[in-house]
Amino acid sequence: MSITRVRQTNAGTGIKVAATTWTLTLSGTPTTGNTLLLYIGSVNTLSITSVTQGGSNSNWSSIYTSTNTNTNVYVYALNVTAGSNNTVTLTLGSASNRFYSICEELSGLVTSSWLDNSANTGFASTNTPTTGLTATTTNSNEYWVNLYFYYSIFGESQGSSPTNSYILYNAGTPIKLTDTGWNGGANGPAPADYAGVIMDYKVVSVVGTAGGGISDSLLNSNAYNSVALTFIGSSGGIVTRRRISTSFM
Repeated sequence: MSITRVRQTNAGTGIKVAATTWTLTLSGTPTTGNTLLLYIGSVNTLSITSVTQGGSNSNWSSIYTSTNTNTNVYVYALNVTAGSNNTVTLTLGSASNRFYSICEELSGLVTSSWLDNSANTGFASTNTPTTGLTATTTNSNEYWVNLYFYYSIFGESQGSSPTNSYILYNAGTPIKLTDTGWNGGANGPAPADYAGVIMDYKVVSVVGTAGGGISDSLLNSNAYNSVALTFIGSSGGIVTRRRISTSFM
């Protein structure tokens, strides 16, 4: 069954003043029993002390972390319980402003121990980033995601031509930070910085090795940290992507 994205919400534009708390908003209230997946990318290493949803759902699990120069990756998951609302709040141990995220709600996943396999090619400068391949998955009903986190001084990346039948999220337009105020403009003489994440995904009904690649529209190479993740579907369930929120700060 194909994945359906209802809508996305961007909270804020451009670069923001460094803060220790950060709230993003889903397009609707998540359904009890569903799963929220939060993918965070950052230029700086983040000290994440807590993630809460609806002010009361604080039982998020940190399920994946990859730290590399200028392209750090953090992934959290939550089984939604009663009393939730449509906000997700991230609290940091020290203030930061150079990060961005995708948060999505899915039905049909297990309620804990979501991550089956992962792969990561690490930090590389390339126009054709690839995630590498995971080990063979253990479940035939899974949701597979590739995340391409990039950092560049050349310009904003644009993903295209996903391999292995993945579907580009948001037509390959990245969730991004793009602002000359980072190092250029009024804050200094250096060139502008660009950072963001391009995402593709698919639902599978057979076991296999997950992962893929995309093409980068820029002529100059970007620095990428590319990650493949596989999430386990509930027994006999159908994975349906319900809501999505995006934010950058």
